[in-house]
Amino acid sequence: DGAGGGGGGGGDRAWENAEIPEFTEASHRDICTDKEGLCVIFIAPQAPSATDLDHLAELKGKFTAQAIAQKRSPKPPALNWMWLSAGANPQFADLFGAEEGAGAVVFNPHKKMRFARGEKPGVEAVEELVQGALQGDGRWKMVKGQKLPGFGAGSRDEL
Repeated sequence: DGAGGGGGGGGDRAWENAEIPEFTEASHRDICTDKEGLCVIFIAPQAPSATDLDHLAELKGKFTAQAIAQKRSPKPPALNWMWLSAGANPQFADLFGAEEGAGAVVFNPHKKMRFARGEKPGVEAVEELVQGALQGDGRWKMVKGQKLPGFGAGSRDEL
């Protein structure tokens, strides 16, 4: 209670209670772009299935436990987990190269915005992608113009 983040106005902040929240105009700053660390974004054609969300939550737990267990310095970066509907936000699917509307990216929203995209679609490939990005094996691509597109199916505005 009392830990407010901008906005005021009593808007619905359901993402604060979701294990794997949706990457939306309202939530992306709180969960991803204004947070320290990297964002793991699962891209689904629409909303992911409960099974996919459970699998992502398991991976989140696994990588969190690994980070806590790390005794060496520097520790791996924090990972902020989200999902994105390609159907509701096709411009993000385009940005991240998820043409089929499915896939995953590890997104670094800091300084020079860049992302590493998984080679395979589906939630099963997320672990391999994250592991590779943390080990320095990810192929990072710069975000064109260093700006994210706007949200919504018809939006091309930049944030």
